[in-house]
Amino acid sequence: MTLPSPDPLSLATLRRAGDDLVTISARFCTGPGQVSGRGRSPPGLVRSVATTVAGGYLVFLLVVLIFHVWVAGEQGALLSAVRGGAPLTAVAVAAFVLLSWLESRARP
Repeated sequence: MTLPSPDPLSLATLRRAGDDLVTISARFCTGPGQVSGRGRSPPGLVRSVATTVAGGYLVFLLVVLIFHVWVAGEQGALLSAVRGGAPLTAVAVAAFVLLSWLESRARP
């Protein structure tokens, strides 16, 4: 089986999207090793984590849509990603909460 060669326009679009993601994420950093989310109130932290999780999930679905559905032509891939990605997202959030709690207890 031979894979179709990717369209140069789609590769340029992906490159631009990657550059935009780097630019957006750089805006949230205040310096080397410092993230602007430190010291937020619990509602602000919850909102920040929820926004990050939702954004990451949407980017994941976008990658599946572009590479699996559009480029590779796998029509059922997006539904599979929605079904499989949601539990993985829940596990990742639970791990983040648990590890953050353990870190906060270990601080002097």
